[in-house]
Amino acid sequence: MIDQQLPISIPKERTASLRAPSGAPPRILVADSFASEGLDILATGAQVDVKKGLPESELIATLRAGGYRAIVVRSETRVTEAVLAASPALQVVARAGVGVDTIDVEAATRHGVLVINMPTGNTITTAEHTLAMLFACTRSIPQANASLRAGTWIRAPWIGVELMGKTLGIVGLGRIGSEVARRAQAIGMKVIAYDPYVSPEVGQRLHVPLYGSLHTLLSQCQFLTVHTPLTTETRGMIDDAALAALPAGSRVINCARGGIIEEDALLAALDSGHLAAAALDVFVDEPVRNAAHPLVAHPHLVCTPHLGSATAEAEVKVAIGLARDLLVALDGGGVGAAVNGPLLTAESAKVIAPFVTLARRLGELAVQWDTGALRRLDVTVSGELAGESCSPLTTAALAAVLDQVTDVRVNLVNARLLAEERGLQIEETSIAEGDTEYRNTLTVHLQRNDQRFVTMKGTVTHGEPHIVAINDYGVDLALTPGTWLCTYHDDRPGFIGELGTLLGRANVNIGFMQLGRDRPRGMALMIVGVDDSVPPAVLQKIEDLPAVHSARVVTVR
Repeated sequence: MIDQQLPISIPKERTASLRAPSGAPPRILVADSFASEGLDILATGAQVDVKKGLPESELIATLRAGGYRAIVVRSETRVTEAVLAASPALQVVARAGVGVDTIDVEAATRHGVLVINMPTGNTITTAEHTLAMLFACTRSIPQANASLRAGTWIRAPWIGVELMGKTLGIVGLGRIGSEVARRAQAIGMKVIAYDPYVSPEVGQRLHVPLYGSLHTLLSQCQFLTVHTPLTTETRGMIDDAALAALPAGSRVINCARGGIIEEDALLAALDSGHLAAAALDVFVDEPVRNAAHPLVAHPHLVCTPHLGSATAEAEVKVAIGLARDLLVALDGGGVGAAVNGPLLTAESAKVIAPFVTLARRLGELAVQWDTGALRRLDVTVSGELAGESCSPLTTAALAAVLDQVTDVRVNLVNARLLAEERGLQIEETSIAEGDTEYRNTLTVHLQRNDQRFVTMKGTVTHGEPHIVAINDYGVDLALTPGTWLCTYHDDRPGFIGELGTLLGRANVNIGFMQLGRDRPRGMALMIVGVDDSVPPAVLQKIEDLPAVHSARVVTVR
């Protein structure tokens, strides 16, 4: 195991001008709701102005005119490329919460702006809300309450079931899923889980059996809750077939992300009576303001407007923690919740920065290449990079891997802690001798077991990240956003035509094609850039081609 990464700080040359010559404290703009406890802390070291609800043009004008060194936002205010480009004094963007989807993090990095957040502030409150939803849909509490308020004293429709002794299936045994498991066990439930990205030791530590198959898990539980991120892999994973695998009369809860459970399939299962009830805190399209929404209006569904992290305690904890970190960052000290921090820590940032992007994209590809529990991540740098600290590169690759398999927002600081919790070993190696073809290379090797692994090798050419080899098959592709169809196949005449015919019949357009092979008529790896999604049925037909050993679709984000 490598050492835990040190907290991130703004380089001293960036903090020299934080205070005006008069000694006036830095100015902070609070652009969204923020607990008063946090405002009080900020006021001890900065001049704080609260101006909420500013449209982009007014936000730009306000930041520029006020010379603000930091801005505090939640989910309402968007910090865009335009905002960052027009605010040369801005040093820190502080997100009072977990997600940074409203902040252009890459643009912030390019502009030398540190982005910080509070990645753990909602763990307990979301777990508790999940249990609240579990109780509510088990005992029909909202429906019974509405009935009584309407002047009707009836009990028969609201007969529930006991939770003690029942089995709760958890999909996603990350930080929130683990807290749900502990609480469910405390009320006497049997807890089982499915998470192909955690090691068996995690389940053993929690006394939660880990199932290797989602279908098997579903067939064994009367209650189901999901706690995964929304990714290409998890979108729609609880579909009509998955719901049908649950025993009749089961109940499902989603306090994670809308879209993990297919809404049409859920509605059909409720209408048919196969599911006794469901509870949703999240929806595919939010906010939901239509009272006639088929799920919102369903008599056997309990719903809340994305309240998983909305408690007074959570808001205060987030505000206090963020305020303290923000003042430390503005004073040039170490920050433990930096989203893009490694780019700002090394004296050699100009050398490292392009390779951080490369590391992240190689990690994204590596984790999509296969399934199964993650065992080991090896990051190797060679050439001139060997003289620099490769810790930011390792962390960037690790964060990209975990971001797609955990139920919490992963940043470049907490990635190592999450890896340790999941039993993922990390190793980094520096090789002074450069590659024979490239001056600097970065290699990411992700191990699942002895037979399942992938090695991705890349470099930076003219400032742009490129992948140059996958499992020793040479390629040369710019890592720009897009979708790739990748095949391992026998290198034989006619194969490319067969593949192109299948894609053409499915109206899937090919943007580019690259082939790497070990020898003529041996084994080959082909990467096909496609402009359209590859339907599962078409992917299956490709896998069924006689020459194909394996086929997969991966996305470069």
